[in-house]
Amino acid sequence: MGAQRLRDAPTDGYTIQLMAGADADYLQTYLSALTDSVESDMLIVYRSLESASGLHSVVYGTFTGFSEAVRALDSLPPELSRYRPYVRSLRVVRAESEAAAGVGVD
Repeated sequence: MGAQRLRDAPTDGYTIQLMAGADADYLQTYLSALTDSVESDMLIVYRSLESASGLHSVVYGTFTGFSEAVRALDSLPPELSRYRPYVRSLRVVRAESEAAAGVGVD
């Protein structure tokens, strides 16, 4: 969900980290619940750690500026605050994704 969007996103932008986890069943349940609260095309799931358990992260949206991302964070529905979402640099998120996939990062 959204791997290409992550690759296409500008590296100087921001996103909102919603959660990370290794339990695929729980992640699927969480994502299903999210689609009731937010637009599913705004969600990006990516592998964030290369390991046997396969840690995946869920981020929300791509924003051009930090303040825009903070406003979006502040306007998230209360049920999305469970895992204490926070703003992250798309450059860092993309680097994590590429490293987990074994792709070189410049």
